[in-house]
Amino acid sequence: MVQSQLATYAAQGFEVIFVSMCASLSGDDVARLQKICRAVVARCSFGRDFGAWRDILSTDLVKRGQIQELLLVNDSVLGPIRPMEPLFNRMRMAEGLWGLINSDQNGSHLQSFFLLSRGQAAVEAAFDFFDNLILSSDKEIVIRNGVTPKLG
Repeated sequence: MVQSQLATYAAQGFEVIFVSMCASLSGDDVARLQKICRAVVARCSFGRDFGAWRDILSTDLVKRGQIQELLLVNDSVLGPIRPMEPLFNRMRMAEGLWGLINSDQNGSHLQSFFLLSRGQAAVEAAFDFFDNLILSSDKEIVIRNGVTPKLG
């Protein structure tokens, strides 16, 4: 399933950087991932998906000033079940932040398993968010630390 997800994102033009928090990946798994991904990175599990994204976004694997679309996903959901091309086509009609599911738990917010920042301002805002995020091993603390106060 994960390889299918990655192939879908690569087919949409994304350079995939795969980050695993598994204790170990088999050589066969790494070989299969390297066919799809620009990089395969293993890291300790700290800060959940936000920690993985923050760590990778701060490396030279990511060319910060050159990115017009930044897709952040994790494998916590099953899918894609349907073709993703129509969804990407629709999201690519405008710049901004896109997500698949909104939640009202703990205040209205996009679920973090699929986030697309599109356009220079949205991508830079995503980088700024992760630059300033304070991580924790506790999921609720990570969520609270990631809440941005509403302006205005």
